[in-house]
Amino acid sequence: MRLVFNFRNDGKEWWSDEIRTYNGRTPGDWIYYRGEFFRSPLGTRFQGSLEIEGKSEDGLNLAGKIHFENLSLEAYSPSDQ
Repeated sequence: MRLVFNFRNDGKEWWSDEIRTYNGRTPGDWIYYRGEFFRSPLGTRFQGSLEIEGKSEDGLNLAGKIHFENLSLEAYSPSDQ
């Protein structure tokens, strides 16, 4: 199983607009979760809960659901700025 976050920033804030999970089936494929899930100033953490649903894009109509409770996530540190 895999979990991948796609992070972006504009020099002031950072966010995630795509998360992927690998469904672990045979044959396996990625399930995509798209949208802006959270936004935080650079150098600060996102802290909170997150619940999202996604689907595969290969025509297999696979779906997934991710739930984070009390998530604390920092993608860019002050030294990255």
